[in-house]
Amino acid sequence: MSADQMFPPVPAYYDPVTVFAEVFADTDLAGDLAEALTCSEVNVLAGLLACRDPRAAEAWLEEHRQQCPTPHIH
Repeated sequence: MSADQMFPPVPAYYDPVTVFAEVFADTDLAGDLAEALTCSEVNVLAGLLACRDPRAAEAWLEEHRQQCPTPHIH
């Protein structure tokens, strides 16, 4: 398998925030990682995700709140 087949070509217009949001919109990923992040980290992550996918942002916050001793700050 060639590199071209393994990795799709980068589009002429590449928006890293959109790509980031597509990757981190995965709710399984949020379930696995959100509790490992600090409150500040998950708030920043959710803020960036909210630019492209508000539902994904809320999923990360909800997953983090479940284990967070200070859920009111999210």
